[in-house]
Amino acid sequence: MEVGTRIKIARTAKGMTQRELADKLGTPIGTLRNWEQNINCPNIVAMQKIAKALDVKTSDLLDVEWVDAGEWSKPETWAKVEYDEETGVTSHSVAASTREAIESQLKYNTDRLNIEGLGKVNDYSYELVRSEEYEREDK
Repeated sequence: MEVGTRIKIARTAKGMTQRELADKLGTPIGTLRNWEQNINCPNIVAMQKIAKALDVKTSDLLDVEWVDAGEWSKPETWAKVEYDEETGVTSHSVAASTREAIESQLKYNTDRLNIEGLGKVNDYSYELVRSEEYEREDK
């Protein structure tokens, strides 16, 4: 199911008209119609406003499933390079969906922080980026 369809379902479940939601968001009704018809997709700021107005989680509108990172929180499990001596083929097995889950969880966490908290996250991530230990090999 697409994002716009989820917005429409959440809006109607809340008993709101398109006009009411558009007014609450400060968005032209035509823009909301385009979102609900999946012609355009709202940006993340608009998604947060929509979720708040409809009293739902942004992740519900995006159909994001949160997972416990567990073992996948370790960078060494994100990508594995395997060499098959018999065939001479090198294969890359990347846990893309897990990486996406971690990135989604980071987004969820940072959405809950005030500006001071975001500044601390930014400072910490800047330090990590400068460290060769955490540098991606595929950049």
